[in-house]
Amino acid sequence: MSQFGAANPDLSKDAPIEETTKAYIEARVREEIASVSGVMIEGITRNMREMCDDKMQNLRQASETVADNTKIARALNGIRKDLRSMFNQLIDSNMNKKAKVKK
Repeated sequence: MSQFGAANPDLSKDAPIEETTKAYIEARVREEIASVSGVMIEGITRNMREMCDDKMQNLRQASETVADNTKIARALNGIRKDLRSMFNQLIDSNMNKKAKVKK
């Protein structure tokens, strides 16, 4: 009976055996659920932490890629502007040549 009393101290020693046994079983089930839940929560937490670490690493890499792509885009934009300027100068030069020829 001492085990039963330890599981549920509110039960008196005069309680019916079914009630005492039921209370003991319920207490043990709660203890097992708590211990299993604790282990599961630790495992889930560990998995979530690892997954978050992986996602953060992916985000860092993506951020570096975006930064690299931004640098490339700026360089290409500069080249495009230079080419447009050269093209416009070429057109102006040709127009000036044609204008000189017509005179």
